[in-house]
Amino acid sequence: MNIFNFKRVESGKYIKYQLYIFKIKISFKFLNPSFIKFIFQYQKYLKKLEEYNNTPKPENLKKRLFITSGNLSLINNLAIINQLNLTDGENNLLVWSHMGSDEFKKINRQIGKFKNFKRTFEFCNTEIIDLYSFFIKNYLFDFDEVYFPNCKYMFEVVNILFPYSKYYVTDEGACTILEHKGVDYSNVKNLIFFNYLNKFDVLNLKEENKEKLIFINKNEFKKIADKCEQLYPIDINLNSEDKNIIFCATLANLGIWSFSEILNYQNSITEKLIKKGYKIIFKPHPRDTYKYSENENFKVLKTKLPLECYNLKDKCLAIVSLFSSTSCQMYDYQKIAAFSLNNLIKDAPDIGINMIEQYCPSVDMLLEIDTNNKTFNELRDEILNMYENWINKKPLLSKNKYLINKYKSYKTPPQDRYLSKLQLHKFALKRNIPAMLYSKKLKNYWGIMNYKTIK
Repeated sequence: MNIFNFKRVESGKYIKYQLYIFKIKISFKFLNPSFIKFIFQYQKYLKKLEEYNNTPKPENLKKRLFITSGNLSLINNLAIINQLNLTDGENNLLVWSHMGSDEFKKINRQIGKFKNFKRTFEFCNTEIIDLYSFFIKNYLFDFDEVYFPNCKYMFEVVNILFPYSKYYVTDEGACTILEHKGVDYSNVKNLIFFNYLNKFDVLNLKEENKEKLIFINKNEFKKIADKCEQLYPIDINLNSEDKNIIFCATLANLGIWSFSEILNYQNSITEKLIKKGYKIIFKPHPRDTYKYSENENFKVLKTKLPLECYNLKDKCLAIVSLFSSTSCQMYDYQKIAAFSLNNLIKDAPDIGINMIEQYCPSVDMLLEIDTNNKTFNELRDEILNMYENWINKKPLLSKNKYLINKYKSYKTPPQDRYLSKLQLHKFALKRNIPAMLYSKKLKNYWGIMNYKTIK
């Protein structure tokens, strides 16, 4: 038996040393050298940033940075570039995903080639401090315009790194068509979204920000999506005579259900649909590693791109999902009706899911249809008419009283775990030590990563 056990633990701004004598733990902690190094780097970054900001620059040579989190986000940004004709100057791309595989990065690079980005930066499966450290260490602040998804933590990022740039907030899916509580939109030049279902005119949008709103032409998305589909076709043959329903799976990422509970819900619904004469094409979540068993009525569909990129109108009757934003987007992109498991998500503690529940009819409507002695086209038209009649009765997002009241009482969840307590932008220009360095929740963040820019 070891009487003594000595352990060194990296933790935020400190290096902790733990000495165990039998079962008694004695801890010591010292300032992490990387912590001190980061402080000095950030001060130099801010000084050079101010010098750059005070230097006259040509009006017609803008440098832009487009921040994306995935394939769909990237395609949305390419549609924005096309619609707004952002071809003058220099466009750069930052792909930032907390969970990006090698294949994910390869596909992003391929899609990115549709536009000539000057530089592409990739941060996948890394912590937020790695991104900060890289941009600060290399003094990458010289972007006149920054386009970033409408996610709360993204405001933290751009305020920290690019406090003098012009901000453009972009579409990250149907669940993000809202003005976030507690976020300052005064520095935002434009909000650039899709008007999903011609109902999503932005929830909680203040009067002074309405003139900033630009809706993306859905045809611009379709043009790029069609090119993507040619590069990465689906890996399963779908018979147009089969009564196919695509079931979009999800992950238990809300702390509401366990994965086993979600599996039970999904199995229960798919069994009912099969009994009604439908065939299930099951699309797992991209990060789902569970191995599903197939049979003649249940096939697994794995796609390299989001479902919105595939033209499935003549091979699929409808989409069913627990709470995927795809439910609100497939009708716009492919004219396919979408349904959700409304009775399960009605009281979910997430405003984005509440929005899906309000604008997707219940899967029970599909179960009420008589599928016997009907061709694929007859059944598809019946489902589509039923869906359109239902959606036409729904109010605009900005007028939806249920969601307005829900959002008023909605308690903003804790900051994303990658950005816990990051309030650096409040101190940045005052030269104070960054507040982020005091966060007790940040661990192992202070190493400067080795990074190569993709040319």
